[in-house]
Amino acid sequence: MSDSVKDLVLAVFLVAFGAFVFVDIAHTQQAGFVVIESVSFSTLPSIYAGLLVALAMLYGANSIRGILLARDQRDVESGKTAQPISGTGEQSEKIVAIRTVGTVVTSSVFVLLLEHVNFFVLTTAFLFVMFRLYGQKSLALTGIVAIFGGTAFYVLFIVILKMPI
Repeated sequence: MSDSVKDLVLAVFLVAFGAFVFVDIAHTQQAGFVVIESVSFSTLPSIYAGLLVALAMLYGANSIRGILLARDQRDVESGKTAQPISGTGEQSEKIVAIRTVGTVVTSSVFVLLLEHVNFFVLTTAFLFVMFRLYGQKSLALTGIVAIFGGTAFYVLFIVILKMPI
């Protein structure tokens, strides 16, 4: 079984687990999204379960992409298609290392600046840097998505959940 298939199985398991936790919390007590004025004990687990499902779905989509790329690679090797496959193993390892270090550094800077810089500005900048780090080429598209993402996080954490960030 290839690594991409194993990753897809793990992603399906994580989505199922996150959905189970979210439903279990909802049956125990209504999720914290219903009551806007207060944050209950179920609010953070509900958020974590939702994030787990969303991130596992992205992980699964990336696994499917890996399966499709592997299939395309087999087609190229067998001569069924003339499409070149870009990048070598060494290049991709270098990119992964750069992205890993970049993610750790960017996340650390985000956490360190959180109490000193406005949440919306910092979150928008963080998203912009992360999108660029992970290969988004268009500055305009990256900026627009980062602004919408910063707004969404601001509304969720500051307006709805009233977290003292």
